[in-house]
Amino acid sequence: DVIRTAGANYLGPAAFAVPLLSAMTHQGKGHVVAVSTSSVDLPAPGWSAYIASKAAFDIWLGALVPELAKTGVSVTSVHLPRVATSMSAPTAGRYPVPELTVEQAASIVGRAIVDRPRLIAPWWARLGGASWRLTPRVADRVWSHLPERWW
Repeated sequence: DVIRTAGANYLGPAAFAVPLLSAMTHQGKGHVVAVSTSSVDLPAPGWSAYIASKAAFDIWLGALVPELAKTGVSVTSVHLPRVATSMSAPTAGRYPVPELTVEQAASIVGRAIVDRPRLIAPWWARLGGASWRLTPRVADRVWSHLPERWW
């Protein structure tokens, strides 16, 4: 599962992006929008392989930003919470975080395309992620007290 998930969410998208980025840099313009998960900021238990694969692609793109700085190519990472789709339906209600409709998610991605920010992520994921990284022991205690249904 780890290898398959890494292929689907990191290696495949990176292989797809490399020739596109090359063409964009030769043209002197372009914009890559990558849709990821808010779990990249605040990891959720039970999704380690998925989160790691999404984080790998997100970190790879972030590492490209300085390399692309003078090329006219920009990068936006969009970290969405769970989006209510038929594919995600089996995970409904498993986490105490906001859920988006498809229309809400599309609106956020559309904003990324137009405004070209470096990152779009929910405030609660960024704040929770910062807390999780700054105080790992506290975060471990919090996770250990959450109901098993969340993971």
